[in-house]
Formats: sequence, structure tokens, C-alpha cells
Amino acid sequence: MVQDEKGMLVKATPENQRRAFDVAQHTLDRVRGEPYPGVRPNPVIYGTFIKCCGRLNLPDDIAIKAAASAFEDCCRRGLVSDFVLTQIRYALPPETFLKALVKNGYRDLDKNGKTLSRDGKRIRHILLRELPKAWTKNVESRF
Repeated sequence: MVQDEKGMLVKATPENQRRAFDVAQHTLDRVRGEPYPGVRPNPVIYGTFIKCCGRLNLPDDIAIKAAASAFEDCCRRGLVSDFVLTQIRYALPPETFLKALVKNGYRDLDKNGKTLSRDGKRIRHILLRELPKAWTKNVESRF
């Protein structure tokens, strides 16, 4: 959201939203690849990027791919926190969210292979303690 000349909030143009996403993606790539001095990837960085993917008005293929990729990297680095889990849950459609969990090693699905409601719109709340320990092993208590 940006303010117009009268101070009213208006939604940013698709071009500006795409530009904001590109800045977020570039920043995440820099932090992951060649960290800024004293800046290491952490749950807040991953969660905020995933939130960006879910909130900006981007084509679904771009938003879903970017959010799922960031989540996969976050799992691999052991940096999944409640914040990250909440953001990925809301950034992805329910079926895609479950697929992302399973792809990264989550095995606690019900006997039907999913934890969705019958209408497929709601998902059972997944607790951090239910996740593979490897996903959370590097999360400091302050995150």
C-alpha cells in the first residue's frame, strides 16, 4: 500500500509490486549466498520473504514457486519457526502447503494422506513440535 496525494492508502501498481518482490528476492539471495557482514539467514528473514510472496499481487506461479523454494531452504538450514510455519501456511493454497511439508520430510499426515477439512479450505493446525527436529534445530529461542 502507498499513499496518494491526499494521504489515502491505495494499492501499489502491479509493476511496483513486482519490483518490491524482485528487491525481496534479491535481498534473500544475497543473505543466503554471500551474507552481509553480521547478517545470517534466520527465521525472520525467511518468514518475511514468504509473507511477501503471499501478500503481493503476483502471478501464482511466481509466488508459489518462490515461497516453496524459500521454505525448502529454510527447512534444510533448520530455521523453521512458528513465524515461518504461519507464513508458509497462508502463502500457499492448502494442498500445495501439504505437498511442501511432505516434500521436505513431514510424515505426520492422517490415514487419508492429508490433514485438510472435507471442503479442502481449512487445514489442521500443525504444531512446531510435530515437525522434523532437523527443521527447527538452528532456531534460537528469541525467534
